[in-house]
Amino acid sequence: QAHLEFSANPAEMHFDRARGMQMDAMACGADPRTDATLNPVITGGVSIGFRCSDGVVIAADTMLSQGSFQRFHDMRRLHKVNDQIVIAVDGEYADFQEIQTICQDLVAEHDQLEPYGFWKVVPKQAFNVLSTIMYHKRMDQDPLWNTVLVAGYGHDCGPTVAPCSEQDLVDKPFLGQV
Repeated sequence: QAHLEFSANPAEMHFDRARGMQMDAMACGADPRTDATLNPVITGGVSIGFRCSDGVVIAADTMLSQGSFQRFHDMRRLHKVNDQIVIAVDGEYADFQEIQTICQDLVAEHDQLEPYGFWKVVPKQAFNVLSTIMYHKRMDQDPLWNTVLVAGYGHDCGPTVAPCSEQDLVDKPFLGQV
């Protein structure tokens, strides 16, 4: 015979159920505070880029899925870093938002360097920064669940990329995958 319980306060009933689920997870050796971040929740699918002799073409779809459920149909996953750089991202959408913040901070740092407005983030530099950050996050067991395409038009030298020669100052199309 089944035993049914009734509660005068439905919220209390849900809290009790959640505590029970948390205890079950801890009994299996899982830490519910951190293990949930190890699996992507809301993900997006396709990014593509082509480098041509006179530019770069980059695109991403707008569908985001939660598991196999196609949840969001109009979510943009292209981000303009500055006038020379665009990134396209697939994978976990929350991590894409963190990557957007990283790119905005990088541009803000360069805007503060003297002489003001002279130092601009170039595509190769944005690629190097993102690949370094994503590598370190993987090593810390807190990865960004994304593939990032960095596309842009610019030269391959600057204060943190490489020393400049006359030949390096020519703007070229750039496409890199992190």
